[in-house]
Amino acid sequence: MIEEEIDAELLEQLRDPLLWEAFEPWSPGAVAAFDERLESEDETAAVLCAEIFVGPPQWWPQRLRRTDGAETAGMVRAILQLARPLSESRPSDALVAISMAVAVAVALDPEEYPRTIVERLHSHALREQASVLRLMGRFGECLEVAEQAKGLIEWLPCAEWDLARLAQMMASALQNVNRTEEAVELAREAGETFLKFGDRPRYVAARMTEAAAVYEGGAVERAMGIWRSLEGDRGVDAVGAVRLVHNVAICLIDLGRDVASVIDPLRRCAAEFERHGFLAERTRSRWKLGTALMVSGRIPEAIAVLRTAWQEFAEMKLMVDAALAALDLAEALLANEEPEPVPAICREVIAQLTTAGMAPRAIPALSLLREAAAMGRASRALVREARAAVGREGR
Repeated sequence: MIEEEIDAELLEQLRDPLLWEAFEPWSPGAVAAFDERLESEDETAAVLCAEIFVGPPQWWPQRLRRTDGAETAGMVRAILQLARPLSESRPSDALVAISMAVAVAVALDPEEYPRTIVERLHSHALREQASVLRLMGRFGECLEVAEQAKGLIEWLPCAEWDLARLAQMMASALQNVNRTEEAVELAREAGETFLKFGDRPRYVAARMTEAAAVYEGGAVERAMGIWRSLEGDRGVDAVGAVRLVHNVAICLIDLGRDVASVIDPLRRCAAEFERHGFLAERTRSRWKLGTALMVSGRIPEAIAVLRTAWQEFAEMKLMVDAALAALDLAEALLANEEPEPVPAICREVIAQLTTAGMAPRAIPALSLLREAAAMGRASRALVREARAAVGREGR
């Protein structure tokens, strides 16, 4: 039997009669004309985006405001399409672009579009905005934006599918703010919805999110069991397979089990993520590679890898991850009896977090570590205390 791929989201929308209420007063000819208009908007928006999204990101919003004919549904879709690949390599730039899409969605003329279309586009833009905020470690902001999106989605026809997609993303954020049980439940419910509509890849992605929430809750062995159960599943694509290898590896590191055996797999994960353009995940694999090297006693190698991970996170403006990688570097330096660079690392981490507006709770612990290192009294225990403080910054 040949299985056909079905766009479950579109299918659900087309089945719901409420969707067509927006067009009830329209003749078939008017509906066809509206469809042609949307196609024309998409074409125009693609041309305009090529002119707007050049140069420094801080110029983009002003260019958009000065561009005639940019406040269209097509422009919202075009901006979101442009921003998605940016989110993995330049998340701060993606956030600028998606915020522009949100602004355009808010400004759409309700006299020009059916309300369902306006609100659906607005909710999609908010969901993408929340997703990038989550990637950047700004979990509180992520959840606030996600709640706004949820408020729009709930009244829409065909809400179940969109709510499942939003729930999966929210689960990824909730697991980082000590709301593990909520995260697990949301991810599980999202997976059940995707499975109901026959979308195996999204179901697998939801299970992976569920496992991540379980992991953040401290049940490392259980999380590893979920990830391993997905190995070889037909819903796992090439990038998903790399993620599974990465996730199982970090579990083995945490459990202190066969840590040396994950070094080569993590190197391959970093290379594969880079090949596919997932630069943030590349650096996360590199970061965990540094941890594995340190645990395995290969400390000089760990120092080099962790320094690179710190720099890459900082370049992508993933400042919480950058700070955590920097503190792992500090711990590796102390383990290698090289305490001299540690005060400078602390100063730079404080500066980076302050610039990003994320330092208030972490500053005391980082300052204590810096002062102790300057006096030759730094310890790995102090590094871990600072690390715990930094880890709370995004919450």
